[in-house]
Amino acid sequence: MADYYFNIPPIDQLTVYQQGALKVTNAIALSGGPGTGKSVVSLYRHIVLTNQGKKSQLLTYTTTLSQYLKACCKILNEVASNNVTTTYKWVWNPISRDEIIVDEAQDVEIEKYKDLIINSPVISYGADESQSLYRGSTLSELKSMFPKNQLFTLGKNFRNTKCILKLAYSAFPDANVSLQEIESCISEGNRPVLFVTNGVASAQNTTILKIIEGFVGNGEAHNIAVLCPWGEKSVLYFYNLIKSKFPTCTYFYRKKGTDFGCEDISNIHITTFKSAKGLEFDTVIIPNFDLAFDDFSSYYALDWKHYYVGVTRAKTNLYLISSRNLEQINDCVEVEYL
Repeated sequence: MADYYFNIPPIDQLTVYQQGALKVTNAIALSGGPGTGKSVVSLYRHIVLTNQGKKSQLLTYTTTLSQYLKACCKILNEVASNNVTTTYKWVWNPISRDEIIVDEAQDVEIEKYKDLIINSPVISYGADESQSLYRGSTLSELKSMFPKNQLFTLGKNFRNTKCILKLAYSAFPDANVSLQEIESCISEGNRPVLFVTNGVASAQNTTILKIIEGFVGNGEAHNIAVLCPWGEKSVLYFYNLIKSKFPTCTYFYRKKGTDFGCEDISNIHITTFKSAKGLEFDTVIIPNFDLAFDDFSSYYALDWKHYYVGVTRAKTNLYLISSRNLEQINDCVEVEYL
């Protein structure tokens, strides 16, 4: 299997402001949009505390992200790696800790934090309300429960290119992506590509395989994700399509609180928007993207936040496939008819 390539910046490459969040001894509250480093800062704070001999616990909402953070920790500190899991798994069997750090804190119901407070005097967290895909907590609720946490607002985007974030800005105005955040991106990059199939399913399938083939085998470490609008049916459909040509690909989805798919992530991964939260990929492919602007989305309990999370997983290349042209985003994409 070609493993997912972990690209965590060395601690000395964090900004002075990010490093400040590692040094304060009181609880912290991290805020900021996608790609601003909330998970990275939480990860390093967990490792720093562990190195100091303190009992630290790092929690996050999704299973895939907890696996990712655990694997990153393992590279730097084996003990810290053992104390990474999902929030809900941990509250089933809690252990007293010196500090608990909650990543993706907006996805956990506010009542659950009472279980954390019982087991630690210090609760730090990172949250972004625009990425809330569950019935979790609002930022105001978190601030009310943890009023003494020192706030660190992260504004520089280290993941996306300007072109990718411009698409998010245009397509999802309720996300409140700022022009300042767009300008902070690492590079201009290439415009996302919108492939229009005119409803021909085979054209979508062929395009997905061609995109993947273009990046596989070029000798470079490259992570690719196919992100699906909903769960089991679409994930397994695209997994079966892709594994016929790329058998080492992996998939993951959740159904009724149960995990399905791999325990590890390969460099070609098929999953849902929800399960991709907190992760990043060099190339992201989103099929059926027209559902982002269709009332049909409500039938599958989707809204703009799901697609916002999806497009902002892309570091360099973003490919959107739609059954029709989407004029509302034409200024931000290259349109290709299939």
